[in-house]
Amino acid sequence: MKRTDVFLIIDPTIFPYKIVISLNQTDMGFENKLRSGKMIIPEKDGIMILGDHNYQSGRTILLEDQLMIMMRLNYLPTNPRQYGLLVHELYHIVDYVMNGVGVNTDEMETPAHYISYLAFKIIGAIGINSATGKNGS
Repeated sequence: MKRTDVFLIIDPTIFPYKIVISLNQTDMGFENKLRSGKMIIPEKDGIMILGDHNYQSGRTILLEDQLMIMMRLNYLPTNPRQYGLLVHELYHIVDYVMNGVGVNTDEMETPAHYISYLAFKIIGAIGINSATGKNGS
């Protein structure tokens, strides 16, 4: 069955941040999933992650007081350009985490491994068929 949206909470492994991913979800659907997991978006941050983002296909915000990072894309990636934007947003997640835990900016392996880990989790949740390279099973 082909997925139409993704809501995912990624285990942060050794890092203190909860990673929340939303792909192709309405604001209402996203907020309902957050509420069911007892998570909230502070009012001051709502404008950044919710609302009409026709001009902005992806966004990532750090909620420092909750040790949480939220990433949203307005679509489920299906082409190289969209996967490129997914990787762009993943970079922001990795940057927030590495800066938050004090990883030296000269260190390259730790962020590289973490971005691979996040991509593996998200692409797996999308349901890429390894035989066809297409979304769905």
